[in-house]
Amino acid sequence: MVRRFSTRALMMGFLLAAVAPAFAQGGRAELAGTVLEKQGVDDTPAKPILSALDSRGYAIRNGLDGQRKALLDGRVQYIWRIQRYQAGLFLEVYNLTNRANFGDRTGDRSSTNFMKTIVTDNPRTAQLGFRFVF
Repeated sequence: MVRRFSTRALMMGFLLAAVAPAFAQGGRAELAGTVLEKQGVDDTPAKPILSALDSRGYAIRNGLDGQRKALLDGRVQYIWRIQRYQAGLFLEVYNLTNRANFGDRTGDRSSTNFMKTIVTDNPRTAQLGFRFVF
């Protein structure tokens, strides 16, 4: 489910805008294996299947829950009107709260990183820009 909040305000010639979506990522599928999977060559036990099973004993598709994400992005801009032209200066900031939004856990059962989170989204970033409309 996605929840999105968006707002805009015009104050003293400045446009202020913010977008704050919060959502859970889609499900992940476990890769490689059945309940009857044999032990590895080095006699390590097979990793258990964590999602529900289908009638053949395989992990169902997208059976693992995705990680939750919450973002807050903002934009401030100022526009000068010069006869029929417009010039604008803007600042956009992504991930204002600098929250660590983790990626989905690894669903590959043959990986040493199985069910570990190894990726995060970008930290707070910003861009400053100039726009000329003619």
